[in-house]
Formats: sequence, C-alpha cells, structure tokens
Amino acid sequence: MISVGRARVALTSTVAVALVAAGWYGWWLLAGNLVRHSIEGFSAAERARGGSVAIGAVELGGFPFALRAEVRDLVVSRADGSGWQAPGFTAEAPLWAVTTLAVRLTGAQQITLPAGFEAVAMTATGGEGHVSLGGASGFTAARLGLSHATLQPIGTQIDKVELSAMVPARQPANGGETGLTLLASADGVHFAAAEGQPLGPVIERLMVKARLQGVPPRPSPPALTAWSRSGGSLLIDSALIKWGPVTVESTGALELDRDLQPVGSIKAEVAGFGAAVDALVAGGWVRAKDSHTLKAVLSGLAPHGGARPVVKLPISLHDHFLHVGPFRLAPVPTLVWLGDQRRPNQTTEAPPAIRQ
Repeated sequence: MISVGRARVALTSTVAVALVAAGWYGWWLLAGNLVRHSIEGFSAAERARGGSVAIGAVELGGFPFALRAEVRDLVVSRADGSGWQAPGFTAEAPLWAVTTLAVRLTGAQQITLPAGFEAVAMTATGGEGHVSLGGASGFTAARLGLSHATLQPIGTQIDKVELSAMVPARQPANGGETGLTLLASADGVHFAAAEGQPLGPVIERLMVKARLQGVPPRPSPPALTAWSRSGGSLLIDSALIKWGPVTVESTGALELDRDLQPVGSIKAEVAGFGAAVDALVAGGWVRAKDSHTLKAVLSGLAPHGGARPVVKLPISLHDHFLHVGPFRLAPVPTLVWLGDQRRPNQTTEAPPAIRQ
C-alpha cells in the first residue's frame, strides 16, 4: 500500500506541476495579448496620421517554448501614398524574451513609395528582420532586409535592401528631441538600361542615416507647418554613394521654409572626381575641351598629400535651387504636399512639381 506521506508528496508534486504549467500557459497568453496590443497600437498610429492598416487574420502558436504570430493578408496604406502589401509574415520569439521578435516575410512583398505623380513600387519575393515591441506606436525598433528587389515600373534591380527605424519610448517634447531614426541602404543597384548611365550601369552602394526631430508629422500643410514652427528638422548623420569611380560622403541638416519647401546645408566629400570627369566626357555629358578646366578647378579644391584626392563641397538648398558654394547649380522640384491646393510657380525658372 502507498503510505499517506507518499500520497501527500505525489499530490503536492502534481499540484505544483499543474500550477507551473498553468502559470506558463498564462504567461504565453499574456505575451500573445502583448503582440495583439502592439499590432493594434501600430494600426491606431497609422490611422491617426491619415492612413489605414488592414489585416486578414492573426494566428498565435508556438506553445510551450515560443510565441509565434502569423499575420495574413496585410495591407498598409499611408496618407502620402506609400504602403506595404503582403500575403503575410511570421514573427517569432522565445517565450522568455517576447518583446523582440524575429520576422520572416512570406510570398511576394510590395512596398510602394511616393515619387511624384507616379508611384514607384519595390517588389521582392521575401525577406527577414526583427521588431522590438513597446511604446505608443506599438514598436520601438524594426529592421527589414529584402533580397533581389525590383523597382517598378522602371525595372531597376537591387541585390540587397536594408531598412530600419527606431522610435523613442515617449514622444519628443519639442523639435530638439528625436522622434524617429531611419537607416536605409541598397547594395548592387542595377539600372534596367545600361546606356545613358555616365558612371556605369551599377551603383555599388547607397546609404543614408537620418534623424527626424520632433513628433513625426502627417504630410499635410497644417501638420507640417506646426512641426516646422516647433523646431522640426531632418538631420542627415551620414550619407554615402559609391558609383563607378566616384565615392560621395555627406552630412547635413534640412528644414522647411514658410512655403514648406526644403532648405538647409550639406557638407559633401567627393573622391574619384578625375575618373568621373573622364567618364562624363566619354558619355557626352561634358565637352572634352572643358574637362581640363573642370579637373583643374576640382583639384584646386582638394587638399594635397592624399593618395586619393578628395574635394570638400559646401552644398545648400534655398530659393528652389541647389547651390554648390556661391554657384547656383540646378533647380529643385517644388514639393506639393497632401491636400495642398496651391499650384507650384509656373515661371520659366521654376522647377517641376513633385506631388507627395
């Protein structure tokens, strides 16, 4: 016969295991609610900015050691015309660290970017990344990597795309605080048509890291005006272009003037300008008789002693034009924001409009 003492031990052990199992399952349910709440927070934040988020279904799984959320039929539409459409994605994390989820994209992804009167869509067959949950917007950090992407309708192929964003746990109190940090890069940008590309058919690398100061506004004149008046700006911490013989690195800051047009200054360092001038001559962009003068001017701006001369150029944006030093170089397209009824200046010197 089983003694009373042994029976009590067995019963106590059974109850303890049951309590642990119930607590573990309760934690899994709580973690699932956190994921659902974060999705709802993201949807609410997009609606507050004039956009929308549609999700066909969210299914939770992975018990007992992980939390897995399968999101199906996702459509994100933003007020500025950009968006994300996907048949679904899977986010998964170990149950003891559910606030950082690994994300795997499934099926054909389409990311639409506003670009003037015609939207440019980036398509890819899949990707991976991660998202850290929390904050008023539903997430505090996110990263997305895409391979073998295509820009439509222009047909440009991109070997690798990296996009990441970070938002603070609380909204910034003024324009002196960062409201959004962005990092975007593209490696191996192949133009659909090799002809007409003076520096070659492939851009080796594009990268920009920037901080949006102040609460990110809606792309409408009232919201942008309020953001600008509160000190909002875009700080470019670093930008890089490596295209053929040329490497350009830059930093700067941009703001909006009272007409909601970009103004600011950028410091650029250009290496490989000699070979670039030769390529421009070969492509018919620069006359051969002007190339020697152009090289001499650029060489005069480059410090001596380096293995590869680097030209430091002060670039500024104001009065609808791009300026390099004291020289007015080229017109800058007028931005016509969402809901703005004003028509861009139609004078002969006015740049074309890009509608956002």
